[in-house]
Amino acid sequence: MAVTKSGASPLMLVGPPSGLSEPIAAAYRSRGIAVNHRTGPGGTYWIDAAGATPPSADPGGNSLESAILIVDADRVLSLFGERHSRVSRRRLRECANAICESAVTAALGIGVRRVLVICDVRWLSFGQGLRAEQWIRDLTHRIGYEGSINGLTGLVMSYAVVDTDQHVQPIADAVVDWHCGAAVGDTRRRLTFAGARAPESGP
Repeated sequence: MAVTKSGASPLMLVGPPSGLSEPIAAAYRSRGIAVNHRTGPGGTYWIDAAGATPPSADPGGNSLESAILIVDADRVLSLFGERHSRVSRRRLRECANAICESAVTAALGIGVRRVLVICDVRWLSFGQGLRAEQWIRDLTHRIGYEGSINGLTGLVMSYAVVDTDQHVQPIADAVVDWHCGAAVGDTRRRLTFAGARAPESGP
C-alpha cells in the first residue's frame, strides 16, 4: 500500500531513550531529517500508569506529519514476561489506552497523518513474542478505528516488530524510508531475512 510522501518533514518520536529509539533517531538525522524526541515530563516513560502525556505541536513550528511510538524492551518484558494474571491484563489495558490516546491526540492536535508503532520483543521467548506481536497488531487497528470515529480521514497506521539485535539497524533504515513515503510493501521486501518485520500497514 502506498503512503503519502512526507519528504523531509520533522518526525515526532515518542518513547524512552533506548537501544531502539537512539538508532532510529540517528538514521533520521543521517538523512537530514529533524527528530522531535519526547520522553515525557522529567524523562519519565510516556505511558506510565498515570496515563499518556498528550503531545503538543513542534516547538519550531514545523509540520509534523509522522509519529513513531516505541514500546521499548523494558516495557514489553514487563507486559509479556510473566504469566497471565489480573494484574498483567490490567497493565496491558493501561498501556494500550495510553498509546492509543497519544496517537489519536497527535493526529487531532498536531495534524499527524502517519503513525507507526514499534514493539521491541528482543527479550521475550518465541511464544511471548508472538503474543506481543498480536497485541501490537490489534492495537494498531484500534488506533485507526479510534481515529475514524473522531472524524480523522486519511490516517495511515503501521506497525513494526524488532526481535533480534542484528535487525535493529535495517529496521531503523526501513522506518526512515517509511517516513519519506516508501510503499510499505516495497519496504517489507527489502527485509527478507528471518525475524525482522518491516513496517506493515493497518487496515
